[in-house]
Amino acid sequence: ELQKMKKIPENSKMDRQSFVIELTDNALNIIHWGRPINQYQYPGFDHELGEQLGFGDDLQKMLLLGVSDKSDDTISRTGKFGLGFKSVFLLTDKPCVVSNRLNFSIQGGLLPKPLEQSEKDILQKIIDRYNNGNDKPTVFHLPLREKVEFHLEKFRSAAPLLVRFSRKINEIRIIDHSREESFCCTDNDCYDIWKLNDIQLAMGICDG
Repeated sequence: ELQKMKKIPENSKMDRQSFVIELTDNALNIIHWGRPINQYQYPGFDHELGEQLGFGDDLQKMLLLGVSDKSDDTISRTGKFGLGFKSVFLLTDKPCVVSNRLNFSIQGGLLPKPLEQSEKDILQKIIDRYNNGNDKPTVFHLPLREKVEFHLEKFRSAAPLLVRFSRKINEIRIIDHSREESFCCTDNDCYDIWKLNDIQLAMGICDG
């Protein structure tokens, strides 16, 4: 992973985004401003390249187990086998998602269904709460299953490293009920740098 990071063009490192994770009494919300789901025409990717990379099939790959087009040598995408999204079913029975023109919930872990108006209203309130005036975010709303407890301590402790090693994120905001923290990666002043086998390993120490 460190070797791959060294290959990422400097301009793509600068063009990075915010990521918000919000925990309330009854839901976990995840908000990001990256490429919308299934959108293959996007800044930095023309129509042909987007189709070649499989961006138009995001939703299908999110739902099918073991399906991924991420090769070992890619530097533009993270994850493999589509396990990331499927892990939400450890917390919720019905994830709700809005991403640009798409809005859907997942029924039975497999079937996408258009959101009901009440669900759209919930997600719109989340969008309004974190609207940065630019592109519309993608929002994952995960109503917590009854008797499921979710804690952010491990994620919070890893956030300084996660934001440093992310390819597209320069800030992670964590809202845990009324407590809010921000972990950033904006310039070299935010890090202590060590040499490890001739690879610079940066440990983030900037948090607000």
